Amino acid sequence: MTKAHPVENDVKAALSKILDRHNVFWWSNPANRFSRSGVSDRSAIWRGTFLAIEVKLNVKKNPPTNMQKAFLVSVQSSGGLAFVVDQERLDAFDEYMTLWEKSADLAQQQKPEDPEIMVRLIDLYGLLSWEVV
Repeated sequence: MTKAHPVENDVKAALSKILDRHNVFWWSNPANRFSRSGVSDRSAIWRGTFLAIEVKLNVKKNPPTNMQKAFLVSVQSSGGLAFVVDQERLDAFDEYMTLWEKSADLAQQQKPEDPEIMVRLIDLYGLLSWEVV
């Protein structure tokens, strides 16, 4: 994002490119009277796991609402992964997806997990989690 004054839609567009690059099946939830309040901006299914991704321009200035947090909690408690991504966290999310893909490939090949990958995945998820906002 090289815009002088990015907006949340710029973050959504950049996130969509990351999801596409990783061949993730994703969709946007409509923000209208037919949708549920609090549902994340992006939903995805990747390698059998549901992902909920709340998008913000700047999470420090505009954290998720209580309804958005409740949705992210419900996703996590159901076995999915819940993320909050803003312009500062896009690279971390991309790295998370890259490392998750490497880890999943090792598992598919029945090779042992790489401890460095696993530690970094945990660190990144901690950074990207809704719980840190």
